[in-house]
Amino acid sequence: LIGDGREALARAARSKALCEARGWGGFIYAGGHAYFRASPAPVLEDAMVPLRGSCLCVRRRSEFAAEPAAEGGIRVAVLASQDEFDETLYAEPEVEVSSAGNGRRYATHALLRCLAAAEGVSLVALLVLDWRSDEERSFTSLPLPREGPELLRVQLHGGPALWAWRGSCEQLFVAAAGELEVDVAITTIPRYDTLCLLHGGVLASRYCVMGHDYQVPYGPWGTREAVPEKHAMACRLLDRTTALCTSRHLAEYLQRWSEGRMDARVCYCADYGYFEGPEPALCAEGDMVTLVSPCPAKGLSIFQRLALSLPRARFLAVSTLWTRTIHEAQLAQLPNVEVVRGTPDVDAVYARTAVLVVPSVWCEAF
Repeated sequence: LIGDGREALARAARSKALCEARGWGGFIYAGGHAYFRASPAPVLEDAMVPLRGSCLCVRRRSEFAAEPAAEGGIRVAVLASQDEFDETLYAEPEVEVSSAGNGRRYATHALLRCLAAAEGVSLVALLVLDWRSDEERSFTSLPLPREGPELLRVQLHGGPALWAWRGSCEQLFVAAAGELEVDVAITTIPRYDTLCLLHGGVLASRYCVMGHDYQVPYGPWGTREAVPEKHAMACRLLDRTTALCTSRHLAEYLQRWSEGRMDARVCYCADYGYFEGPEPALCAEGDMVTLVSPCPAKGLSIFQRLALSLPRARFLAVSTLWTRTIHEAQLAQLPNVEVVRGTPDVDAVYARTAVLVVPSVWCEAF
């Protein structure tokens, strides 16, 4: 199915229609052929039929069927990752003010809040990939699963709870393929498996990926798949995907290193909390010039020169995972600089801040 694209999805859709028209309860897909079972089974395990190398996927007719959107409306499906809803994966309160993982999680929640509240937009399906169940395994070499994905409610940060389907690549692919048709399909992370699932499992007019960092198979800071064929496939899939980049720099980076094949656009929906309401004026009472994560790559030398040039101003340096003891010692020699440890309560830091400086000398995706 993956390699055959839209034609394979169309065949799967026709097979599904035939199955439902005859009152059959499910289908088996193996070796490029679909086999049907003539009665539904409440338990997937009980619905298995003795065909070597074949697995059965049974689901209610309403599951994964795209609800008709209002006239002129846009139907959207979102493929997210398990870690964007798992609070236990980002617990480093002693050193972290924020992290890339936290930022991507917040951006995903902000995107979903916006889609759920927007007029003329229908969030047809939220798929949550449990990547831990797919580690060290090939997406295309495994048999189809006996069990379907799990239906559950996920709570958005500052928003409503949404129904979502969570499962492995195989579970989500079997449940979605031939059934899920939307106008726009968005994945929140450009992993190889999520791109395969997005293009192979969802039929859409436009495919998008949220761009936060350099974790793409392009450029000097990109990531390459160990298997050359997988790397080539990841590039081809990205070439068919619009990247919604969190900065102009990242959009230009992707366009340059993909040699213009990738459609990369600046869209600050990928930024942290862009879709959230107006922030309170936390800096109204602050009097500090603040730098978070003082280290050479983040512009430590520039921050030091500012402190030396403005002896009457008060400076605040917030140490994080990237700050070393030698950096703190250098800052401690400046009488108008206060060094504090990072805290999960970043609002407390901003409440002391009049000016937040970000003098990074490193190429940043965001």
